[in-house]
Amino acid sequence: SYHWLLKVWLSLMKCSPQTIVTDRCKPLEAAVSQVFPRSLHRFSLTHIMRKIPEKLGGLHNYDGVRKAFTKAVYDTLKVVEFE
Repeated sequence: SYHWLLKVWLSLMKCSPQTIVTDRCKPLEAAVSQVFPRSLHRFSLTHIMRKIPEKLGGLHNYDGVRKAFTKAVYDTLKVVEFE
């Protein structure tokens, strides 16, 4: 089980990670919250990008929204460019 796996990982690491990145697997989410209650749980960018058509596909301007979202994620300014 995920709970067992994360407990073994915790015993080997000796401390909880600051952040855990996963996809939206419900059993894994539950195990992360139980085993690492103080860790930040974030979802992977790959998972988020795969969900865009499902979540936003019904918009009348979906193609433009998808392109804008993709640009915001992948084509952001570097720190030097921002400053």
